[in-house]
Amino acid sequence: MRRLIYTLIFALLSFNLWSQSSTIATLFQSNERKAELQYSHLAYRNALELYLIVYEKDTTNIEACSRIADCYLRLGEMDHAENWYAKLVTFTDHDPEFEYLYAQVLSIQGKYGDAEKWFQQYYKRNTADKRAKEKYEFMYLISYYYRDSTLYEIKNLELNSDQSDFAPQYYKEGIAFVSARDWNFLVKRQSTSALNDKEQMLNIFHTTDSTSNVSLFYHKDINSNFHDGPISFYDNGNHVAFTRSNLDNGKPVHHSGKVKLKLFFGRLNESGELSHIEPFPYNDDAFSIGHPTVSNDGKILYFSSDMPGGIGGADIYRSLFKDGKWGMPENVGTKINTLGDEFFPHIVNDTIIYFSSNGHGGLGGLDLYYSHTNGNTYQKPENLGFPLNSSTDDFSLIFDSSGRQGLFASNRPGGRDMMISIVSKHINFFWLEKYWNGWIQHNTLRT
Repeated sequence: MRRLIYTLIFALLSFNLWSQSSTIATLFQSNERKAELQYSHLAYRNALELYLIVYEKDTTNIEACSRIADCYLRLGEMDHAENWYAKLVTFTDHDPEFEYLYAQVLSIQGKYGDAEKWFQQYYKRNTADKRAKEKYEFMYLISYYYRDSTLYEIKNLELNSDQSDFAPQYYKEGIAFVSARDWNFLVKRQSTSALNDKEQMLNIFHTTDSTSNVSLFYHKDINSNFHDGPISFYDNGNHVAFTRSNLDNGKPVHHSGKVKLKLFFGRLNESGELSHIEPFPYNDDAFSIGHPTVSNDGKILYFSSDMPGGIGGADIYRSLFKDGKWGMPENVGTKINTLGDEFFPHIVNDTIIYFSSNGHGGLGGLDLYYSHTNGNTYQKPENLGFPLNSSTDDFSLIFDSSGRQGLFASNRPGGRDMMISIVSKHINFFWLEKYWNGWIQHNTLRT
């Protein structure tokens, strides 16, 4: 079963520790009210079972139908999600957004012709949403993004588990990464969106040989009892930026009950001991800041956040370190950010930013993109194409300084949110020809 990574990624931006046990108050509620309660606490499997009962009693209930489709989407059960969105768009009074979501599911399923049709139909009804225009134009060109499959050699890493493994970072001739794998913790903890009994809270792990010889990243100030990671090393591994949950004695700080993430910085000595831990001054209990990447000189920070005032759901921001402190975060703008979500920025040589997005034209779910940057300006992002991208979710890409070797994560068939190594077979730039409405545009893509 393929998990939709959006749910897991948003677990990095917001998750819930709500107990799913019944109370006297809930025993007398209707199934619809119980379902809404489960859904509001991100317990999608429990909510789905209740919504199915509600819909079976009343097949005209569009709200139940939409929740069923959404639950299947969040749980990564795409065959069911496709069937329920197909049913949902037949309702005469359906929300046009359902057409967009249906098209998105069709593209994840690799049904690009059908996806193009529904993206076009949605755009005709909502011309303000430029995502749809980018999407259906991309569908028209889809074959060109699949044609250069020999440019990279990719293979799964042996260290992948049967749970989610992603967000790799190079560290001490090895790899640090985030995983929900079952570990020998004294106390097992899960978020309400966990898909199975083995899926634990996210923790940071480390390996030196890219095999199954994995250990828990050793510092208690980085790995807590709740979701931790991703992590970013800079200054040749002597400093670290990492994310942690905003909990006070195990309880959410924010009144909503949602657990958000905050960003911290620290110094690592030669033994790997962490000291001088400092919070990012713009952390806030009301929103999350995560997915950090820091330039090696420690002067430029990029991160993803759902803070107010953004362009879409989660946007990429930049902060500069000057005069001994981090400056006010700046949204990197509409060249990078969309009405959708942008995650996992990664800066290489201070001139190229890689990131994942579901708002630009793409092959399916989250796709990998890159943009050249010079200061605070960014070129139009380019999709990295197949085989780095697939019809499913591809994310958390990193390259070494040569730009020839890297790692990324994907929930493509063959595993669940697995990490994949990359070796570029070409050093030079290559050309991609885009044919659209009679014109040809040439773009350089870095390999």
